[in-house]
Amino acid sequence: MADRNVRSFNSLVGETSQVRDVHTLMFLLDQNRTALYQLTANSKRKTTTYSPRIEFFEDADLLMLGTVSNGTTSYTAGPTGIAVADVTLFGTNDVVVTQNNEHILVTAITGTTNGTLTVTRGFAGSTAATIGPTETVKILGVAQTENGAIDSPRTPSRTPQTSGAQIFEWPIQLTKTLAASKNYGDKPERARLQELGMRRMKLEIENAGLFGRYSETLGTPGSRYTSMGIRNRIATNISAVATTLTYQTFLAFSRLCFRYTTGPKLLLAAPIVKEGLDFIAGSKQLTHTQDTQFGVSLKRFVTANGDWLIANNYNLDASYNDEAIGIDLNSVEYAVLSANGVSMDTKLITDYDTTNPKLIKDLVLTQAGWRVYHEARHALMTGVTSYA
Repeated sequence: MADRNVRSFNSLVGETSQVRDVHTLMFLLDQNRTALYQLTANSKRKTTTYSPRIEFFEDADLLMLGTVSNGTTSYTAGPTGIAVADVTLFGTNDVVVTQNNEHILVTAITGTTNGTLTVTRGFAGSTAATIGPTETVKILGVAQTENGAIDSPRTPSRTPQTSGAQIFEWPIQLTKTLAASKNYGDKPERARLQELGMRRMKLEIENAGLFGRYSETLGTPGSRYTSMGIRNRIATNISAVATTLTYQTFLAFSRLCFRYTTGPKLLLAAPIVKEGLDFIAGSKQLTHTQDTQFGVSLKRFVTANGDWLIANNYNLDASYNDEAIGIDLNSVEYAVLSANGVSMDTKLITDYDTTNPKLIKDLVLTQAGWRVYHEARHALMTGVTSYA
């Protein structure tokens, strides 16, 4: 057969005789989406657990704020019986101050949960004033007499929390025919799949730490555990932004998060939130352009209450693309199931099944979970769709 046309490159394509110029380097679309996982591991917040049910306790000082509980009726300056929501916070001889700066002295207590304080009004030279029906009052402390009987003790209770050592797995399978064939790229196909499997494992562990919710499904012969995550633990410090992020709303959010422990804290922000903070900073001396912490490049944003280390997090996508999660890294641990000489830390298990001699089967496997201590040390911002 003859080619009667002018020979061109297309002639080679038709014959499949051209030598293809295929670069051997492979570039991944997303280079790093696991800031929490990397920072936790590198900052020595990686630990072990010897049970798939990860249990821990949280301790705290006894609260020094109480709440009046009198329905919708305020107390005038006269009554000496004040109903409160949690009477166990109070003790005889406590000095308590109201929002009108009236000092009252607790002289007796009745009830075991919701109860009543018998008080001396206008104590220490203060003026008796109206007390709101659901007012927050501050307990200053005990003012005992020199010959007074010792009051009953008040001991804060520890709070139990539970997470789970979740089993993460990513199977890799290919034929030996493929494995024995030369391909374009910077590594053989098996090695490429192993690398992507390890990256996928890190991403799933990261997602569990951010968005997971603890569960335990017991069964025979096997049970299922899922890990707690930071976002679903946060209940106290949630800032619902009404579409527009401003400097004032971000400062209010920061005030909440830095109430317990100081910074710096990690802010994993959706792109719209990070853009808003760049816009807010403008020419102000609020940011340092780069602050490398444990191998992760972050931007430092300075507020009066504490510093944020900001990471642009593309895992905050879909229904989370208007959010930012403030994280106290010192209150987060990544716990790997490990005991009796067996560690379930992330590993690549090669040739886990050799029953079919024509197939290669590898497995990336981890069993681990997250401990998130004291949800009030973290914060969640939602609803950011613009900034000003």
